[in-house]
Amino acid sequence: NNFKIKKPYILFSAGASSHRSRKRWPEKCYAEIGKKFIRRGITPVIIGDSGDAEIANFISMNATGCENLIDKTSIQDLCCLARGASLAIGNDTGPMHAFAMSGCDTLVLFSNDSNPFRCAPRSINKRKLVKIIEESDLRKLSIEKVLNSLLNDFGYHL
Repeated sequence: NNFKIKKPYILFSAGASSHRSRKRWPEKCYAEIGKKFIRRGITPVIIGDSGDAEIANFISMNATGCENLIDKTSIQDLCCLARGASLAIGNDTGPMHAFAMSGCDTLVLFSNDSNPFRCAPRSINKRKLVKIIEESDLRKLSIEKVLNSLLNDFGYHL
């Protein structure tokens, strides 16, 4: 890809519809998780469109070492980034589907605003995991629950 991102890296898709705040895990939580990955030498790469700029800027400012690619990627770029990523973490958003289909392990955060049985990302690679965490309102999802999944499902000791 054109971004020259050093491996290992993970992808963050922290945005969601602005009018559906229950579908957004708070940016402070992404920043906390991001800091933990950075301490392990793994770079978080934040993707999204211009509507996600405020969220991405907050994460980048509070987790120094993240790569901010807001409004710099096409769908093709997302697929290429996913192929090189160790993991993608994100809310129930379109890019998470591209990541899962491109062969990236994914951790998708769902609120009650969506039904993961109907609309969760799917992987075409049986060796790649798509893990769903559900919480009625993502603003209530604890960092500990995400860290638990990162450890038990993906093997990340953060």
